[in-house]
Amino acid sequence: MRKLGIAVALASTAMATPALARDHSFYVGVEGGAMLVEDQRVDNFDPSAVETPGGATNGEFSIKYGTGLDVDLIGGYDFGMVRLEAELGWKRAGIDGMEIRNFPLTGVAFGSHINTDGHGRSISGMINGLLDFGDENSWSGYVGAGIGMADVRVSMGEDPEFPGLVVEGSDSRPAWQAIMGVRTAISPNLDVGVKYRFFNVPNLKFDDSTGLGFNTLRSKWRSHSLLLSLTYNFAAPPPPPPPPHLARGHDELLTSPPFRGTGRTSRRRAGRGGQASISNSRNL
Repeated sequence: MRKLGIAVALASTAMATPALARDHSFYVGVEGGAMLVEDQRVDNFDPSAVETPGGATNGEFSIKYGTGLDVDLIGGYDFGMVRLEAELGWKRAGIDGMEIRNFPLTGVAFGSHINTDGHGRSISGMINGLLDFGDENSWSGYVGAGIGMADVRVSMGEDPEFPGLVVEGSDSRPAWQAIMGVRTAISPNLDVGVKYRFFNVPNLKFDDSTGLGFNTLRSKWRSHSLLLSLTYNFAAPPPPPPPPHLARGHDELLTSPPFRGTGRTSRRRAGRGGQASISNSRNL
């Protein structure tokens, strides 16, 4: 029974190793997946205008994107329940067209669809804080947020029906994101998981390239990504369990009875005692 208890203890220690190895160690990873960019509203930004507070109109254009790609590299440190990581991200989505939202200023009918192409992309550097929870021996979850900087560029081709009516430009602005995901250990040093990211870059400003005489174009980038992740941690491997024969020897030491004389020794002592008794009786 004691042997069974020791075997169970050794097995449970080995099973707990992958989860414990992630704590208090550095890690790196790569992530990638699909991204949806929200329709990108573009305003005519003029600080001297009085149409709305802040000097912007209600939106001249709405840029529509197809499904895009989001990839990033991460590296950080796992403090146990909390992780701190740096992230370098790249996002890109093709433009499916542009819709006119404010026809008095553009001279184009409200709701007109411009068949333009091109793409939008974002390059970002972020610092993320993550909170881990759940059973790390199986699937575990995490939530977090990040702040940093992002450079957003919009490149657009012309629609022959509306020559020159394009929105182009780039700007670098502070960005923030919200993160949630799940992961599981497939080895003491390797995790796989699924991650959702909401990414937001507000208050982008582009030089006017529409040919409509605007001052500055103002916009924002908001995207939703579903990513697969692969993470490697640099935790040292745990010490191996003792060899079976050592564990067996330790078990026998614990279970062996106290030393008692062999049967032969006992008989010999009994025999001597008997002779002594006979000698004493004769002397009497």
